[in-house]
Amino acid sequence: MEFYYRAVQRNGTIVSGQRTARTKEQLLAALKSEGLLPLEVRVKAERVLPLFSRVSGRELLAFTQQMAGLLQAGIRLNRALEIITDLARGRLRLTITQIQQDLNEGLAFSAALEKHPSVFNSAYVAMVRAGESAGLLPEVMARLASSMEQEQDFKGQVITSLMYPFLVTFVSIVAVIFMLTNLVPRFQTVFKQLGQELPAITAIVLAISGFLTRYGLFLLIVLVLGIVLLIRLFRSSAFKDRLDRWLLGLPLVGKIIIQVETERFTRILSMLMRSGVPLLNCLLILSAVMGNGHLRQALTDAANSVKAGEGLARCLGDKAIFPSMLVAMIGVGEEGGNLDEMMEEVAKVYARETRQSIQRIISMVGPVMTLGLAGLIFLIALAILLPIFQLNIMG
Repeated sequence: MEFYYRAVQRNGTIVSGQRTARTKEQLLAALKSEGLLPLEVRVKAERVLPLFSRVSGRELLAFTQQMAGLLQAGIRLNRALEIITDLARGRLRLTITQIQQDLNEGLAFSAALEKHPSVFNSAYVAMVRAGESAGLLPEVMARLASSMEQEQDFKGQVITSLMYPFLVTFVSIVAVIFMLTNLVPRFQTVFKQLGQELPAITAIVLAISGFLTRYGLFLLIVLVLGIVLLIRLFRSSAFKDRLDRWLLGLPLVGKIIIQVETERFTRILSMLMRSGVPLLNCLLILSAVMGNGHLRQALTDAANSVKAGEGLARCLGDKAIFPSMLVAMIGVGEEGGNLDEMMEEVAKVYARETRQSIQRIISMVGPVMTLGLAGLIFLIALAILLPIFQLNIMG
């Protein structure tokens, strides 16, 4: 690690500089052996560009996989972090360096992770803490890595599936705007010179073209301001709660959200329970990591009911939000004392169902959007060519 230090020489002169050492204690010992009295020793802060200040899911997955592999190979925690630091870059490298410093100062690994909530969420920290307590940290890190890999693969499949419809839509919209603002106005002058009555579709297209040409810049400003307003609204918890409730009520979108959140709930619950985290703590952790605010509140209420002595299946069943199959399987798991195993199987089922549902929606929406935008381009072209055809017929 790179350290910055300030120290006093025997003659009273203050010196400062940067040195590389494995630990802070090693550097302190080296300075003292040179006859220096250390005043300050701290890890050198690495400059990170704001654009790359966030640790991505792929980076966190790589860190977890590397930690699991090194720990399972019998390498000590501090040494494993040193090895991974050399491989990491940007914000993750800085975060790992700070974790190393905290470990050297006596903090537990989970406590060091907890100081970086933007990188390690509460479920991640809870599993690591449980693994530390049970002496099963390598196994817990391996479970975390497996779960995170499944989630990243799922996100990658969805993004890949959406890429083609998105590109087709973007190119089509650009083509429509280009035609209305550049191509159609050129024909407008020709149509005026002809002096003939224009078809209704041509008149409509010319009116839209004229509006975009005159007020295009104003519309762009309104669009930007609207996006800024939406971003500010999304920061409001009240607005996000209303939006989450509204999304759950949509016919197709609501079903997908429920499936995605159910898969996440069952997968994380299974991991936490297998790592030795009590059910009540699991629910409190899950209520913080769920993506939908309405479901987060439902889990918070369920945690309070479980704390009062009620069964989890009954608590979730009363909410009428989660699927009835999930509630039934939780009830079976509670009765059989194997809730963690049951949740793992349910997670696999919902992961498969979610992928299939998303693929079906994309397979329907993609062609519909493509045909709709292609039809719009065809109408614009028809509006331009129709007066020309009429002129040829009359001629």
